[in-house]
Amino acid sequence: MIPKPTFLPSHIQSAYQLRALISLRPIDSPESVTKKVKGNVATALRSDGIRNIWSRGWFVRSNGNVSDEVIRNYVANQFNHHRAEPLTNPLIMTNCRYHNPDNASQIRKSSHAAFQYNIHFVFSVRRRIEFLDPFVGQKLVQYWLSVCQKKSWIAWDIEVVWDHAHLLLGIAQDETPEEAALALLNNAELWFHDRYSAAMQLVLDTVFQAVYYAGTSGEATTAQIKSFLESQFDTD
Repeated sequence: MIPKPTFLPSHIQSAYQLRALISLRPIDSPESVTKKVKGNVATALRSDGIRNIWSRGWFVRSNGNVSDEVIRNYVANQFNHHRAEPLTNPLIMTNCRYHNPDNASQIRKSSHAAFQYNIHFVFSVRRRIEFLDPFVGQKLVQYWLSVCQKKSWIAWDIEVVWDHAHLLLGIAQDETPEEAALALLNNAELWFHDRYSAAMQLVLDTVFQAVYYAGTSGEATTAQIKSFLESQFDTD
């Protein structure tokens, strides 16, 4: 009997499933890759007379080098990590961060999928200029929260520190990291130009660098998932 993995929900803990650990590009979504895998396998099996092999739905869970918990602790300690202590009012600096107390590894559902899809984003100010002072940072956090609400994303953690920003977001399984990053960056640039154009004319044409970091995370790490899948060769 196959041992039930603790990181999979009970309704898919079955021997009649394909489990795969796949690394995606920023331009790929879990949904598009899942559909492609299911479609290619189904096509290959039709030559053997096998049709309609798959059920309609699927389960997708993100993972990374470290877990959600580690990422959340890392984001929450950015001020200490960079020694970016407030000069006057510590309360203002605490407003430059957001923490969602809910479990970031929770499973969500769409019409045909159960999923958990968390992305850690890092955006840096051009030339690492310390443009994001506590007053700007506080307002930027609130603006990004409004963007997440409009996009139906879950904001788990946001922290803005002088010359860069960290965000851990739960996005939809049919969206790509690149789409989410560009939405955050482009909306932020319009917001900056609308409110701080005079200050920007002195130091920056655009606030954030065009490049970004995006990394997935989940309840289990990539190494744990890989170890579990390898163990199935001995138990299946």
